[in-house]
Amino acid sequence: MERYLHIIKKSPLFYGLREDEIPTMLQCLAADQRQFQSGEMICRMGEAATDFAMILDGKTRVIRENFWGGAERFEELGPGELFGPEFACAQATILPVGLLAEADCEILFMEYKRMITVCNLACEFHNRLLQNMLRILAERNVAMDRNIRHMAKKTTRQKLLSYLSEEAVKKGSASFEVPYSRQELADYLAVDRSAMSSELGRLQREGYLEAKRNHFLLKVPHEN
Repeated sequence: MERYLHIIKKSPLFYGLREDEIPTMLQCLAADQRQFQSGEMICRMGEAATDFAMILDGKTRVIRENFWGGAERFEELGPGELFGPEFACAQATILPVGLLAEADCEILFMEYKRMITVCNLACEFHNRLLQNMLRILAERNVAMDRNIRHMAKKTTRQKLLSYLSEEAVKKGSASFEVPYSRQELADYLAVDRSAMSSELGRLQREGYLEAKRNHFLLKVPHEN
């Protein structure tokens, strides 16, 4: 555990806590560190949503499986990121998504109920942990609302322009990079990758933008 304290400390969950306070806090949460091999399921859809997890090392992917064994792949989670706090907080009976190890991983599991109940150790920084979790859940809710607004647009073109416009405003510049590969962006917007690539090509020809990999420059097209 000690070798990962620098990663744990940087997590928004432990914001405001000193490094020497974190081991006591992890004890409060009944933290359990486990190893997983590449290709192994860390959490499965349908399992009880009682714990949440922090990725300490490696690369993971959120997935949703269907009845026939196919899987949709969603966001990638790396060191310091959390999986499942919103499901545990909502007291969901089962996980609606799973977590797959895309490389050998070290995962830290924590019990959500330990966070919202009186601490047996009477640690003075338990309230700070609750405040941090509330902030994390609120930020995730805002991000989900943003994603829904983009996906609610009717066409691939409208979805792209909605997302890229918001990113430009958020970055305060017409030139910016997005945190997604082309496939990840297509997945985020719930569109076909080839259709999205074709639309990006049209938008470039029409003078709305320039795009190179994950870098974009938005422009105002000249009228003829």
